[in-house]
Amino acid sequence: MAMAQFNPGQTVHTPTDMSPATPTSGGIPFEQSTKMKGHRRLFQRLQRMSSSPSLVKLSRASSYRSDGRGSMSCMSLSSPSSSGNGHSPSNSQSSQSSTDFSTAPTSVAGTPGVENADFSFNKASINILNSEMPGGFHSPIDITIPSEIRLLPSPQLGTFLEGSEMIENYFDIPNGHVEAVKPKGRENFDFWGMMPCELKFHILRYMTHAELIKASRVSKAWHETCFDGQLWQTIDAWDYYQMISSQQLKRIVRRAGPFVKTLNLRGCRQLEEEWARGFIDVCENLESVNLQGCGIQRAGLRNLFTRNTRLAHLDVQGIQAVNNSVCKVLANSCPDLEFLDVSFCNSVSAKGILKVVESCHKLRTLRAGEVGGFDEETMLSMFEVNSLQRLDLRECKSVTDEVFKALIQGKSGEIDVLTGRVIVPPRKLVHLDLSGCSSLTDRALETLVDNVPDLKFLRLYKCDLLTDALFKNLLPTIPKLEVLNVEECHLLTNATLQELAQSPCADNLKYLTISDCENLGDGGMLPVLKACSNLEGLSMDNTRIGDLTLVEAASIMKKKAWKVPRSNGLPFIGMKMEVFDCQNVTWTGVRAVLARNAEAKRPSNCQRGIISLHCFYGWQQMVNEHEKRVLGGDFTAAGRLERKWAEYMMSCEEAGLQGSGFRRRQRRRRDAFMQADLEEGGTGLTVGRRRARSGGCVVM
Repeated sequence: MAMAQFNPGQTVHTPTDMSPATPTSGGIPFEQSTKMKGHRRLFQRLQRMSSSPSLVKLSRASSYRSDGRGSMSCMSLSSPSSSGNGHSPSNSQSSQSSTDFSTAPTSVAGTPGVENADFSFNKASINILNSEMPGGFHSPIDITIPSEIRLLPSPQLGTFLEGSEMIENYFDIPNGHVEAVKPKGRENFDFWGMMPCELKFHILRYMTHAELIKASRVSKAWHETCFDGQLWQTIDAWDYYQMISSQQLKRIVRRAGPFVKTLNLRGCRQLEEEWARGFIDVCENLESVNLQGCGIQRAGLRNLFTRNTRLAHLDVQGIQAVNNSVCKVLANSCPDLEFLDVSFCNSVSAKGILKVVESCHKLRTLRAGEVGGFDEETMLSMFEVNSLQRLDLRECKSVTDEVFKALIQGKSGEIDVLTGRVIVPPRKLVHLDLSGCSSLTDRALETLVDNVPDLKFLRLYKCDLLTDALFKNLLPTIPKLEVLNVEECHLLTNATLQELAQSPCADNLKYLTISDCENLGDGGMLPVLKACSNLEGLSMDNTRIGDLTLVEAASIMKKKAWKVPRSNGLPFIGMKMEVFDCQNVTWTGVRAVLARNAEAKRPSNCQRGIISLHCFYGWQQMVNEHEKRVLGGDFTAAGRLERKWAEYMMSCEEAGLQGSGFRRRQRRRRDAFMQADLEEGGTGLTVGRRRARSGGCVVM
């Protein structure tokens, strides 16, 4: 729609002396409207003027100013480029310039009515007469109205029709009811369905497998997403295998088959019938497998090894189907094997293990507990390979002195003149477990001297033929030792502990086990506590240690400070001590440990470690409660509990004495127990039998 425009230099005057009571001939009377303010008043005038020139009610000032500044003339509600409706600008301009004002429309085409009006609100513009144009004449300029004040359709105005048509009752709507239309939101927006799959998987990776199984019940879409193989690269069924059936576990393995790299089916006995059906054939990229306690058959093991050639970690502990032929298939199919555990596999012998060791050059950990058949020939082959870092030969009765010597120093070699030992390349052993090899003596283990410089873990449980002479020569040559277990080595004395305190490994030692070494006591443990500053665990069951060891441990723990501050500022367990069945340990030593634990809190820049004590079972309940209060930061309650327990123990000792005052001491013991029970929130009831006291015989 083309609006009325002015030629350059032409001025249009609007009549100002009109009144609503005296309209001109042909004029259309107009009802007085409500006075409006701001841009709504401007829109009202512009709409009325552009729709019909016969509205004589409105009075406007002259749209042209002589001061040279542009003034607003009219608003065009159509596109600036649209002129296809046949309206000529000259028709409207000539009708208004003939007289001061027009009383009636001169033609139908020159009067833009409602029927043929082309309203384009998105392209509305304002025509401005500018007197600063070149050439000394005036020219109209169209300026687009900003979108924030543009007239928008409202529910009361109705909806616009196609093209340039509008509803006929446009002018019947009361003034001032122009409202902006709020943008409509997307209906039925599926947030989870529209989300990219990569983002879904990233979110679901924060959930455990048990939580994924529960979330899969939400809907079919969630079921498909939760069981996608990308979320099951690691399947550890140890935490939830008892909560699901064999069919569900089978479905999980099959759905995630090509993606699975780590598979832990430890204890899944419900899969015994599924192994024969080859449910694990879909897994061809496995790198770590734990089948401990599963009822898998030999055919399933062979199929598993041949399909997964990149297998690096294998745990088949306790599976009776594993034999030497299965080990041969494993050696030929998995050359990258690094970890092998065949402990308690009674069908395997040392010959089957040797095939794996010779073929798998990357093998670093071998656990062969209770495996028989070890001889000098097998050990010589393992000596030549020299790739093992962790060797577990617990309960291998076939390991004798000669067999072990062949493993460490070979059959023959150059002998050192000064020491009389065979000169061989040092072994790479870091972890050595010889528990239960009761036939080993000092002569076999002396081959470790100067041959295992990187040894950190040494376990000699039940090697009861070892003496102090072995450790006197061995301990100075293993400076990196962190764990030492000599449990049930009955021939050891305090000399071994004193040598340990003076050896280079004292600074690195963290765990020491001397349980059931009945010849060890305070004389050996006190130097160890003073020299080994990094001790975290002490097991001293059934030894001769007494209260002095507990007092010294508590004193060292008090002086020891950890400089790294903790976030919550609460104490932590710095050392664990086990003193079961130690006849020389009394409640006095236990109280010393509890008193140190319940002392005032250290400064905020230091951590505060306490001792976790495991003692006589009759006192353990109280010790656990005391430790709980200390770890929770309630030092006052912990100190009160320790003090009341000490009073009770003293009353018990006094009550045990015979002679005069025996009944009085018994009564003190009961009163002390009742008072302590009341302070701890109990009922204060007595323990044991107490004689009832009556007011006397009723008859008498």
